[in-house]
Amino acid sequence: MKKNITTIVIMASSLINLILTIIIVFSLLSSINKSNTLISKIAGIIDLEVSADGSEEEEAYSIDDLELVPIPNFNEEQDRTITLKSTDDSLHVVKIGKFSVSVNKGADDSSSIITTLTEKPTFAWDALESVIGQYTIKEVNEKGRIGLQEEALTKIQEVYKTESIIGVNLESFIAQ
Repeated sequence: MKKNITTIVIMASSLINLILTIIIVFSLLSSINKSNTLISKIAGIIDLEVSADGSEEEEAYSIDDLELVPIPNFNEEQDRTITLKSTDDSLHVVKIGKFSVSVNKGADDSSSIITTLTEKPTFAWDALESVIGQYTIKEVNEKGRIGLQEEALTKIQEVYKTESIIGVNLESFIAQ
């Protein structure tokens, strides 16, 4: 008799547990659906890239549309040396062997930009030097080559007043 009462108690508690679980699932189902809808809307908003004028901006180029334009150095045998901002008495520099930009050949002004970059490389080097030269050696190491390339891209786009330049590549980048 004692085993039967124990079995009945276990069975009753299992049924109560099952009923409470069903109630919890159905009560949370509507709030989960609402949360899912909200998250989907937020994710959709974040994925939009909007340009300055408010219209959607699309990347209208492929890898085949890109031309890598090397920026000539005055002295091809020597790396270009950029002096960094000093925080102590020691001199810190960045040496850059080669510097090139990626130009979207499909852009309207691409041919004139390529010509200007190759014939007047001083403006590109000056933009690069102004970006890198404003940092200390510690800041350069924290930003890294990629971070500096992104800032240099923005500066070079401003100098040449174009969006057809879409990348900056610094080869042999050494901070010391």
